[in-house]
Amino acid sequence: MKLSRISVYTALFIILAAFVVQLKTKKWNTDFGVVQGDVKGYYAYLPLLFIYKDIKIEHYEQYKYKNNYRIWCSTIPNGAKRIKYTMGLAMLYAPFFFIAHILAIALAYPADGYSLPYQVMLAMSTLFFLVVGIFTLRKMLKLFFNDLVVAVTLLVIYLGTNLFAYYTQKMCLSHGYSFALISVFLYASIMWLGNPKIKWVIALGISGGIMVLIRPVDIIFFFFPILFNVNSWQMFLDRMKLFRKYKLHIFIIALLSFLIFLPQLLYWKYITGHFLFDSYINEHFYFLNPNIFRAVFSYRNGWLVYSPLMLFSFVGIYQLRRRLPQFYPSMLFIVPVYIYVIASWWCWWYVGFGNRAFINLYPLLSIAMAVFIQYVLSRKKVKRIIYLIVLAAFVLFNLFQTYQMSVGAIHWDSMSKEAYWDSFGRLHASQLFPTYLSRVDDDKAKEGEYVVLKPVYQPLIDEYIDFENDVEKKTISLNFDKVQSGPSFSGTQSIFSPQNSMYALSLKFPLLDADEVYITVWIKNDKDCALVLTSTDSVPFIKTSKEVIHSKNNWKKLNIFARFNEVQKPDSLHFFIYNLNKNEIWLDDFHLITRKVDYQPQPVGCDFF
Repeated sequence: MKLSRISVYTALFIILAAFVVQLKTKKWNTDFGVVQGDVKGYYAYLPLLFIYKDIKIEHYEQYKYKNNYRIWCSTIPNGAKRIKYTMGLAMLYAPFFFIAHILAIALAYPADGYSLPYQVMLAMSTLFFLVVGIFTLRKMLKLFFNDLVVAVTLLVIYLGTNLFAYYTQKMCLSHGYSFALISVFLYASIMWLGNPKIKWVIALGISGGIMVLIRPVDIIFFFFPILFNVNSWQMFLDRMKLFRKYKLHIFIIALLSFLIFLPQLLYWKYITGHFLFDSYINEHFYFLNPNIFRAVFSYRNGWLVYSPLMLFSFVGIYQLRRRLPQFYPSMLFIVPVYIYVIASWWCWWYVGFGNRAFINLYPLLSIAMAVFIQYVLSRKKVKRIIYLIVLAAFVLFNLFQTYQMSVGAIHWDSMSKEAYWDSFGRLHASQLFPTYLSRVDDDKAKEGEYVVLKPVYQPLIDEYIDFENDVEKKTISLNFDKVQSGPSFSGTQSIFSPQNSMYALSLKFPLLDADEVYITVWIKNDKDCALVLTSTDSVPFIKTSKEVIHSKNNWKKLNIFARFNEVQKPDSLHFFIYNLNKNEIWLDDFHLITRKVDYQPQPVGCDFF
């Protein structure tokens, strides 16, 4: 491999990795696997306009699918329904939507905007903009760094941060697309300032217009061409002279951006009667009360908790003034202002994985990261190896956390300190992981107050049976083989389940008003035993667990936890032990708890990393 081409091969490897993960997970085969969450709002413009001819959403019920809705909308004061999100992403989805529509008709799939061809093509759109973003970022970095530094920077930014999750697990959300557009905007700015050609003007107008239409806060990046390589007042005056000299170029950029924004203005006018409309009704910025520290360090999606490698980009910012001073003014202005603005939003944790709002800063912070990596690669051999091992470890850690997020061991909204450390190092969430989560009171948050809703428990059944002399006194009725003396975890007695017996310790009990059930039991000679909970009535429910929470003296303590909502709650449950290998086993110290849960606002303690 030629060293001068290593960054190209690195970019191709990252693209291939994202493609393989998409193929592995096949989210397009799952209902709401691709068009899910906010994407239901971003994407809605296309099927509503081109398939259903219902841009006013006058027939909302027809979009109901399997007890859910395929689009997100809400009602505004004049009674009309509207899509909350702006249509920038719909513009980027559009070519893939039209290809999918042709394929759906040709391949006899439902041409409804949501069948398999649409889902697959939307997923492919994320890969397309991954290609655009990674090769544009590579070209920008190559202007200032050698190929090896660029290659390592690409690995760190794409695989070592939460960005990778937004090309693979949470595909079609805005941030992977915004990353590509902002990369194009920064690169075109640098190129235009060095050689004002019309192609860079067009690139600036289109990328700038769409990136702001997707997320209006990204208008802050328009300060980049103003501040890049401006290190004195005289240089600032010279920059203003340059803009005046090329005022036609500036006009074209503004015109292109306006034309891109025009359909949104027309939509607002059509729906609300006004060209300008605050579609985020009752959702506000609180600039006098920003949650900067929490947005960065909280277990609840704190940026550096889930993308700790980005801490090194701040080391790079410190080094910029000496090593790459042309970026220092724009970095020193844009980064803190952007962080301040996004941390002032009422939902400062930005529901997702690792405070996704920070991803839009990555194209700019990539420069600072590259400065740090250049420093690392210039160290003596031993120090360089140590630094690279640390970087590699953090990349692997991020990929591990990305996997945890994909299987539910990291929650998209309700992580707490207890939940984080309960999942730390686990491939899958523990049985008790849901009990450590803490929800935010959204209504209070929208008023600028951070209040956490924590569970308050009311025990309904709490039975502990050690199989000694008090079995008959219990309020629950167990079906088990005769209690006998012999191997026991505590006391002198236990239950013996002989060889060739597949089931043991059967119990049926009412759920009543309980919201949660928790059961533990100690098992000796456990080769392949599972605890099983299943419903005894028409409400479908089954859950199994092989999770071992303690081991002692050849005994293992297994547990199972289940939580129910009012919509799908059985009247009663059946518990038993499934002994797959039919080995003889001993059981002791059975504990059953059912409890009702009420969520009450409680003071927020330290929820920082």
